[in-house]
Amino acid sequence: MAKFNVVIVVSEAVPFAKTGGLADVAGSLPKALAKVGAKPTLIMPYYKEVSRGDFGEKKIGRIDVPVGANSVTTTVYGTEIPDTNIPAYFIGHDPYFYRDGLYQERGIDYPDNAERFTLLCRGALELMIHERIKPDCLHLHDWQTGLIPIYIADHYGADFGDTGTLFTIHNTGYQGNFDKKYFPITNLPWNRFQINDMEFFGQFSFLKAGIVHADLISTVSERYAEEIQTPEFGFVMDGVLRQRRSDLHGVLNGIDYTTWNPKTDPHMAAPFKSEDLKGKAACKQALEKENGFRHEPKTALVGIISRLADQKGFDIIVDGIDSILQLPCRYVLLGTGDRKYHRLFEEVAKRHPKKFSAHLLFDEGMAHRIYAGADMILMPSRYEPCGLGQMIAMAYGTVPVVRGTGGLADTVTDGDANKREGVGFTFERYTARAMVEAMERAIVAYKAPRRWRGIIRRAMAKDFSWERSAREYIKLYRAARRKAKTCKGGRR
Repeated sequence: MAKFNVVIVVSEAVPFAKTGGLADVAGSLPKALAKVGAKPTLIMPYYKEVSRGDFGEKKIGRIDVPVGANSVTTTVYGTEIPDTNIPAYFIGHDPYFYRDGLYQERGIDYPDNAERFTLLCRGALELMIHERIKPDCLHLHDWQTGLIPIYIADHYGADFGDTGTLFTIHNTGYQGNFDKKYFPITNLPWNRFQINDMEFFGQFSFLKAGIVHADLISTVSERYAEEIQTPEFGFVMDGVLRQRRSDLHGVLNGIDYTTWNPKTDPHMAAPFKSEDLKGKAACKQALEKENGFRHEPKTALVGIISRLADQKGFDIIVDGIDSILQLPCRYVLLGTGDRKYHRLFEEVAKRHPKKFSAHLLFDEGMAHRIYAGADMILMPSRYEPCGLGQMIAMAYGTVPVVRGTGGLADTVTDGDANKREGVGFTFERYTARAMVEAMERAIVAYKAPRRWRGIIRRAMAKDFSWERSAREYIKLYRAARRKAKTCKGGRR
């Protein structure tokens, strides 16, 4: 039987280019799909960041892509995802993609992003025709790929009419909404600029186009699939999503256990496993030393690894900082983000050097050491579509303390509410007080060694492998293809 052919179109993917978790998903999913019997292919832009890597890419052709009144000549590059035989293709055009950032510089979005990602959407379809790639399903990620289903309906039905489309929303807060003066660059008819199509409060929306026209829609956890249909989490897109609720699915992201494995991690002071946690104790001692703390095995060490932003809960961390510092814990923070938080945590670290250590940078090795050496990880997110940090922490026996939202709610069972299955501690209200109360409950459990070991072992037994997620995606790919065949010339 021929393998199911899926093409993943995305704006970033590890190891080629990355700004966030989307790249981790797009880099890990193809490998998992190949393991469970699919035939994946990756398509993304050829950024300056890609060109600086050592990926063995080669120029394999040129294609002309209509963007407004112009025909943009692009260079197609090809290689394979490292350590696999999975094809990876890149759409290259220096004026649009050869820049220092992927979407912005110095916090300001590129003003021609509508043109850049119109080129990605239509260029991906032209590339597949040029390379004779015949996908059974297209897996499209986030707003940057949202025009592809509508291009299939309006321009490419002969080539892709039977191809299913699955549109995955990683975060509804990013929508790709642009002034209607840029609409002609899409080369779509003006009758598409209406409320039941891609018009969105006087603008045109890449995200809405994907939601309205894809065969199926998914997001990165079951809880988030429910949340984005509400005003609190839908960012005004909740009404559109409710209209497609029967086609909206949640598939939890996974983690790569070849990268995040306490038995083999080269960044750690010592390896360990759930049956023997002596190595974890050594990792904690090394982390204490690295951060200038005295070795205190009976005092909990709490890790915070995150982008420093309100979405990640740093506003309530700031609100509760005095209470947090009074708890019998010490803290190691790693991350970058809003400058206001850089300044604040630098000051906290200076005032409390025996309690709080701040590393305001990106350091992959240190992230591994914190996951391995901390006793707890704190993730008080306002909203969290999936979250990978809590899954990684559990793999290392580091107990998550999280707000019960999105993927955090789907993956962390509270140790007080369910003593037999608890793997962490959760809170619901988005307040500093609720967060501190959850921390206090975690500390009570930490001071009961037998109970704490049970929580650690249950956490480390959890399976968040990408292969599990890949099998769920294949079910959706097949359903999307069936729908495409049924609806050919219909809804889309």
